[in-house]
Amino acid sequence: MKMNTGNVLLHSIIWTSFLAAGTAAAPAAAQQVVVANETVLRLDPNSTSPVIATLPSGAVLEWVGESGPYYAVSVPGPPGQENLIGYVLASEVAVVGMQQSSPAAPGGGMAIPGVEEQHAAAKANRSAGLNRAVQGAGLAATAQLSVSLFFEVEDRESYEDDAAYQAAQDREETAGTVKKVALIGGAALAAYGIGRYVLGWSKMAALEREFPEATTPPLDRQYAEATLSRSLGRRKLVWGALLAGGAFAAVEWIPYFAVPDPEDFADALEYKSAVNRREDAETGRQWIMGAGGLLGVWGLAQWVMASQKMGEVEELSRMSALSMPLQSSGSERPARLFVGRADSRTQFGVAWSW
Repeated sequence: MKMNTGNVLLHSIIWTSFLAAGTAAAPAAAQQVVVANETVLRLDPNSTSPVIATLPSGAVLEWVGESGPYYAVSVPGPPGQENLIGYVLASEVAVVGMQQSSPAAPGGGMAIPGVEEQHAAAKANRSAGLNRAVQGAGLAATAQLSVSLFFEVEDRESYEDDAAYQAAQDREETAGTVKKVALIGGAALAAYGIGRYVLGWSKMAALEREFPEATTPPLDRQYAEATLSRSLGRRKLVWGALLAGGAFAAVEWIPYFAVPDPEDFADALEYKSAVNRREDAETGRQWIMGAGGLLGVWGLAQWVMASQKMGEVEELSRMSALSMPLQSSGSERPARLFVGRADSRTQFGVAWSW
């Protein structure tokens, strides 16, 4: 939030109060709150939330809802921007224009979520969108791989008779129809997930840009999240390596998938079947190794970024723990002793404020 936002809001509130005073004789069409005594407008419904502006006595604002002992009110935003939602203590204001039949009256009104709750909801939305996108891509890839490996029609000579060849064609046609449905469903699910991810990410970015202090979690929570992320990244890396290595070893070391030798088969039909089996195994190996490689790269990147985040939090925690501001009381020039760390070195000294 910009530094002059509080002044803009305060001027807007004062002008709103003047306009409301000029039209006091007209009946109120909407529920409003009038500030009885000078009070503060907070960002969230709690006493430790940042103060948006100071409301003068007599200011009139639109009532939106309530959350505990606080009323949610709509505050005129800066010119060209939407109104903001803030919170005032219910004991410091009076509600006017109350409609008895209104379902949104105080006591049963809609609770407006705070910035932290909105940020958490946007983060959950982004995570859910990523999961949906991965599920959609996995569904499409699985459908394509399954049809290629198990339902592809081979040459006519690979079948005993025309009936077996026709049955294979029928299976391939049915599998192709199922594959199309799965591809469409997977694409739709992936598109939905991407859209949900983008919306969640944009909401988080907007909140973090406007309210950096309210959307920044404490260091202990950041460290816990980074630790969990590093653990998940390590698991992805291990599973990716196992998938890639297992697929390669299965095709190369299992005799059933070995490269066929014509001398080991009694007729050409058995040899042709072994060749097709080897080709299908190699195709499956390429797909699985590709998926394992992507999973491993993803896990490695997550592991590295989480480790870096943990290091940053550890450094900030160390700096915070070593900071010892002391104010001298017996000097005309107040002195402050400071101790800190920077670039793996301890720094200390005395500063005077003139």
